[in-house]
Amino acid sequence: MVGSETSSISGELLDLEDIACPICLKNFTNLQSLNTHLDNDHGFSNDSLKEESISLVPPKSQRIYLSPVKDLRSTHSRSNSFLSSIDIKQSTETKHVEANLNKTRDTQKVKIDKSHWSPFIKGESRCNYCHKKLSPSRGISNCNKCGRLYCKRHCTNRIKLNPDACFDPVSVNSRWYICCYDCFTARPGYNDYGSYIDLTEKFVQIRTKRSEDLKLIKLQLENRLVRLLDGLFLLFKKHKVNGNFMSLVKFNIEKNKLEQSIVPWQTDHSVQSCYICKRKFNLIIRKHHCRLCGHIVCDSVETSCSYELPIVKLRKNASDLPLHESIDPLLNQLVDIAIRLCSKCLKLVYAPRKFKRDISETYNSPIMSKYCSIVNVANMIERLLPQLQNYIEINTLKRTPTESISPNVTDLQEITKLRDKLLKSFNMYNILTRQLILLQPRNEAEKQIQKSIQIRSAQFVNEKMLPLKNLENLISPNNASIDRNSKNVSTSKLEQRDILYEMKKPSNIPTIKLTHMMNQLTAQEIKQYREELMVVKEQIFLINSMIENNKKQRKFDEIKTLTYNLKELEGRVIELEQFLGDQGFK
Repeated sequence: MVGSETSSISGELLDLEDIACPICLKNFTNLQSLNTHLDNDHGFSNDSLKEESISLVPPKSQRIYLSPVKDLRSTHSRSNSFLSSIDIKQSTETKHVEANLNKTRDTQKVKIDKSHWSPFIKGESRCNYCHKKLSPSRGISNCNKCGRLYCKRHCTNRIKLNPDACFDPVSVNSRWYICCYDCFTARPGYNDYGSYIDLTEKFVQIRTKRSEDLKLIKLQLENRLVRLLDGLFLLFKKHKVNGNFMSLVKFNIEKNKLEQSIVPWQTDHSVQSCYICKRKFNLIIRKHHCRLCGHIVCDSVETSCSYELPIVKLRKNASDLPLHESIDPLLNQLVDIAIRLCSKCLKLVYAPRKFKRDISETYNSPIMSKYCSIVNVANMIERLLPQLQNYIEINTLKRTPTESISPNVTDLQEITKLRDKLLKSFNMYNILTRQLILLQPRNEAEKQIQKSIQIRSAQFVNEKMLPLKNLENLISPNNASIDRNSKNVSTSKLEQRDILYEMKKPSNIPTIKLTHMMNQLTAQEIKQYREELMVVKEQIFLINSMIENNKKQRKFDEIKTLTYNLKELEGRVIELEQFLGDQGFK
């Protein structure tokens, strides 16, 4: 045991030839010199040491000097404990400083203004975005910017606000707060454009250049068309083509020369495909030259690359061109003469003229102008009907199952005004419809439009007259709860009777009596009355079908109104049949 212990101590002493100070890392030869260095240089034995050092390092009188190995270990432990105490002290001091700084920041932090916030009312407040009632489960939050209430789901955006609740991302006092989507997107700089280059002038220049090129091409084609048509008319007058074979042959030869002299044609062997559809030519798809541009095109019906058109129609549809030769005496003979034009040339020359002509014809059409007036009256009826229905619903809700409460004088006056406006509007609508029926269409398209307007106008009147049926149920003249001696009550009674009288009156549409009619009708009047009779019978058929449908659906309230309208139409049929007499339908 003793031998092993001495051997271990001697082994450790061999490693302690150079001992370093744990504080300044100075080398010493033995432990005694290290201890003296620590006491004298580093103040381990100084009486004026601070309380923290005194508590950690014992005084020199209380030190216990151990053997060299043990003394070294104790010295290391003392130095390590001293250093750790210094670290602990520094960390605690930094924590106290940070806590004090946080306290000062909290005291200096300015809260945002909340005076503009909307107050929360339990059971009544709703989200300004989804309009759902706010509750703790759904979340309740005010937008810090506008102050409106939102649910938690629709108030999640963040912006930087100053204490006055204004957007200010630069100020030192600004903080991040939650806000609604509207305030988030309305802040300055949210959707601003970055740097851009204005290319409008360049595009205008390019467009102007192209449009000018198209105008020049169009002018060139129009000049060629004028020369071609005038030349063909002169050739026709020169050879007097009237069925003679030789004159017809001469005319065709000179016609071919004239067409090639106006514009140079492309050679047949140099072109293998159509200029427009790019399809290759073969035995079925043949080559043809356009007489205005000279390009080779096909005559396929599928692609419509070219058309062979009579020169009479070409001249008629381009009457604004400066043509010199008149064709009136030769009109019937020139019908069979045609020239081939490609679709591109036709589009450039005739498409703008057709567009202008269609616009002028549309605005000048009496049927279309009358239809515009009918549409305006229909829009007025559409605006007035919802107002009348609202008054009817409000006064209907006031009623109880046991008693009937008539509307007050104010509501009655409003209902009367709306009723009068609606009756006048329906009267005007019927007058305009009859005037449109009596117009003479210029073509089949206008005739079809006229019939469609007649059918639709009948459906419109039958549909929109149904809400007026509730007025009779709403206004009850026999109301026992009203004092008959009161002036206001008597006034309301009179107004009720007036409304019922107006509702029971026949239509205000002016009708022609037999006493004002002549005994003999002209052919035009007979035709007009026949057409009106057909329209009225169509309306009767539609109303009968609507009555049958309402019977199946058990809508008996609507059947009363439809039956009333049916009687009016049947009376009109009787009048028209009396007007026509023997000239009516058999």
